[in-house]
Order: sequence, then structure tokens, then C-alpha cells
Amino acid sequence: MREIKFRVWNILTKKMQNWGDIFDLPAWEIFPGTPEQRPYELMQFTGLKDKSGVEIYEGDVCIVDEGLSDYWYVVEWVYGGFQAVTYKKKSSNVRGIADGMNSFYIEPNEASVMTVIGNIYENSELLEIKND
Repeated sequence: MREIKFRVWNILTKKMQNWGDIFDLPAWEIFPGTPEQRPYELMQFTGLKDKSGVEIYEGDVCIVDEGLSDYWYVVEWVYGGFQAVTYKKKSSNVRGIADGMNSFYIEPNEASVMTVIGNIYENSELLEIKND
């Protein structure tokens, strides 16, 4: 069974926090009435680690060491599982979801050839792929 844990991006302070940092807040502060009012973005741990032992969370940006270095992969919860969704690198002429590339569910064998290079919140050079 995988470990269930979260990390939190504080939208107001623009800092990554541990779940324990906000755990004691009232639920209405963490999950207000509408998504636009939400001061936090929660990211769930996938239960997997990359080839260097770094925990992989939703919102992480990864590279894969199997000849696919022209692409970044953003970890997302899609159709009941964590998937690596392909994006072209920012340095490419075309950004956004990569044409002709499929997402893949992240299994332990895929995680062992992945490297977390950042996340969509803290790395300004990677933020553009979320906003395209």
C-alpha cells in the first residue's frame, strides 16, 4: 500500500509547504466556497520516487532518460491514476501538449527512469507550460 501524503503550494506567499503546516487550519480556509478563492494548491504524493530517490508529486516536472529528452512530463491525476503528460520543452518553437506523444500512467518501472527537475509552481521557466 502506498503512503498517502500531500504538499501544499501557498498561492499568497508563493512558497511550498508541508501538509502539516496547514493541517490545523479550519477546512473553510483550505477549501473555500469556490476554486478562485482557494489560497492553497494541494498536490498528492504518487507513492513513487525518481531515479535519484526524490518523491514524485502532482505538479512535478520530469524528464525521462529513454531518448525522449526533447520533452518535459508534468505529473497529473488523470482518469483515476497519476500520469506523466508530455509537453515540449520551452526552448522548442512549439510549447504545450506535445503532438503525437501519449501520456502514460506512472508505474515503478517508469519512475526509475524519471528525474524530477522542478514543479509548475516554483520554477518560473517551467510555469509557462502550465499557462499555455
